[in-house]
Amino acid sequence: MGFGEQFLERTSRFEKLLIICAVLSLWLLLVVQVLISFPAVRIVLSIVDRLEGVPFIPR
Repeated sequence: MGFGEQFLERTSRFEKLLIICAVLSLWLLLVVQVLISFPAVRIVLSIVDRLEGVPFIPR
């Protein structure tokens, strides 16, 4: 196995890892955005809401 083949194999695995990390990050972002829309969860997840002067009141 030459250097070129080893390089292609390693970069292929690294590329798959990057794609998995990107998909997981987007999924986590989506889940957190949905969760933060609920007032009970928002109080737990968002420190800023507790510290700001005017509380967030969902409609």
